[in-house]
Amino acid sequence: MEQILSYEQLVQQFEETSSSTYPPDLKIATLVKCSGQKLREHLQLTINEHTTLAPLKETMMSYDKARRAWTPESVLKSLRGTSSSDQGPQPREVDRIDNKEQEQVQRRGQELVELRQCWFERFWLRTRKRQRPWKQR
Repeated sequence: MEQILSYEQLVQQFEETSSSTYPPDLKIATLVKCSGQKLREHLQLTINEHTTLAPLKETMMSYDKARRAWTPESVLKSLRGTSSSDQGPQPREVDRIDNKEQEQVQRRGQELVELRQCWFERFWLRTRKRQRPWKQR
């Protein structure tokens, strides 16, 4: 976790410039508070009042490794032995849509829905006005 390393560098710079030590309890509290929601919940369940900074960082690192180890891409890579980009398209990847393409498709679909709705409303209003011209809104 790069954030932990950058935080430690900031604490070290603070200690060098102020010539005082940053309290370990505040380091632990800051790391817990600034972590993501799921990691924070995990930390709150695993740490106690006797936990020091080293075991906390170890817990955070192991959580991060476990979370990263089970992403769909990493599982597929480990099953294949190599990355999919080295070998070209794999089975079932022929019509794969990445996130940007999926967002474009969803945006276009939404535009079509809005266009149809607008057309329907105009058509409905026109036909309604023709049927009852005395009851215009």
